[in-house]
Amino acid sequence: MKLNLLTPFDIRISTDPTDWKYVNTSIQSYALDPKLKLPDCKIFHRYTLLGFIENNTLHILPFYAFDGMSWFPDTPRNLPWALLHDFLYQTGLLSKRDSDKLLFIGMKQSSAYLPYTVFAGVTLLGFPRYNYKQKDIKISPL
Repeated sequence: MKLNLLTPFDIRISTDPTDWKYVNTSIQSYALDPKLKLPDCKIFHRYTLLGFIENNTLHILPFYAFDGMSWFPDTPRNLPWALLHDFLYQTGLLSKRDSDKLLFIGMKQSSAYLPYTVFAGVTLLGFPRYNYKQKDIKISPL
């Protein structure tokens, strides 16, 4: 499975203690493996546009909030993949298995610390978090 981060990774730490830990400050674009065959679409949380897919490239819009790596240290090498993984878990765009694989592939490609350990953790412990807000997610054609 192939995966590429197409844009510079740009986030800030949230200053609101009731908010998520991080917020991306620019569009984050990920070229996903063509084998995944994702439809061109817009992804909303209630009425807020979170991102869109065009030509198998996922674009996550600015101000998407995420919590970084759960139970694992956040580093510049793993945070871009934590953002992608959190987005995929929240939206249910891909299966849990494919979402976990993309986290693993991204971490390996960027030489992040302990990708096999992280993959084992999300594979075994990620079920309660996968699709946990699906009822608020709306996907519409582009």
